[in-house]
Amino acid sequence: MSIFYTTALHDKATIKTVSSTGSGAKENLLDNNLDTIWKPSGTSGQYITIDTNETDNQVDAFGFWIANHNTSYSAVNVTLAGSTDDSDYDNAYTGAIGSGAPLIIIDLSASVEDKRYWKIVFGSLGTAIELSHVFLFRKREFTRGPELPMATPAKFDNDVSGNFVTVKAQNHITRLKRKFRCVTDAEMTILHNVWLETGGARRIFAYSENSTEYLCRMDSKKGEEPIDQVDYQAYEYEFDYSTLKYVEDGETY
Repeated sequence: MSIFYTTALHDKATIKTVSSTGSGAKENLLDNNLDTIWKPSGTSGQYITIDTNETDNQVDAFGFWIANHNTSYSAVNVTLAGSTDDSDYDNAYTGAIGSGAPLIIIDLSASVEDKRYWKIVFGSLGTAIELSHVFLFRKREFTRGPELPMATPAKFDNDVSGNFVTVKAQNHITRLKRKFRCVTDAEMTILHNVWLETGGARRIFAYSENSTEYLCRMDSKKGEEPIDQVDYQAYEYEFDYSTLKYVEDGETY
């Protein structure tokens, strides 16, 4: 199964308010840069309010990139609420943050439409959280997954002695090439919308495959290539995308 979490809703979005600022700027939360952060000055009742500047929209999931993810926030509760007027908010999610990975994606139990304002509220943090980005996602799910074999170049390099070592964090980029075979119009529409909503290389998006999640940017695509079969006609989409580079928590170069 392949799931694309797209961020076209970020195009007009701004960070309207935050509860406090200890370091960084609130604008860093939507700047597509994982090397900048916003850090609140407090650890209790901290929140972020997002103005999408859109009234016709749909949110299927939300998330964030935690720069100091080596600090465990997995048991911390987070609430997402939406509003049409920045006054009356309806809760869309309340639960634990979950994984200790930097990229956190939380699916909503039901899609929420036509809410211009969104508020993310964190429970008691213990240690102030450092966020590089927040996300409001549209979810596009291709249930059959990509065709095999899948091309994922290894993330290894040679050191001065010729030994294989993992690439340093600031160069931690993985290229993913995935080919999808569509046998229905609905499947073609899913992948067509993925391409439109990623805006080519303009917008970042999250990709989930076999419970592994990546934050990516599109490189290129080949789309709607017909394939003749014995008793039906299929179409193929091929996407090339790369993960965003970042520095691991605690590492400096």
